[in-house]
Amino acid sequence: MEQRDKRWSMEYSDWQSCLDVLYDAACNYGQSILRPTIGLLTVYFAAAILYARLATKTANPIEAMILAATNSLPLLPFASAARAEALSILFGDHTPWYIDLIAGLQGVASFIFLFLIGLGLRNRFRI
Repeated sequence: MEQRDKRWSMEYSDWQSCLDVLYDAACNYGQSILRPTIGLLTVYFAAAILYARLATKTANPIEAMILAATNSLPLLPFASAARAEALSILFGDHTPWYIDLIAGLQGVASFIFLFLIGLGLRNRFRI
């Protein structure tokens, strides 16, 4: 409540206030696990839809979902091989620059939401 009260005061700049609003909306100041999970799933499905629609070869929705999953969870052991195969199936030998841009943005957003999920779990099970 204190953070919300200070949000638009003279203590915070407009930029800090906007970040505070995003932090509150995304995870209720680290108290929610559901909100960042919904955010992660939204980013995942939006990216999968974009990959399927922008495919230059066959628009295979399963491969688009695999590509989105490997960009959201790059630390999985099979991620690099599955990503390379999905890119090859969807875009052939040459991946357009905008796909790399979308993948980068998806990776950053996914990392943020995974961190917020971890923060929510930590706060939930703190003794």
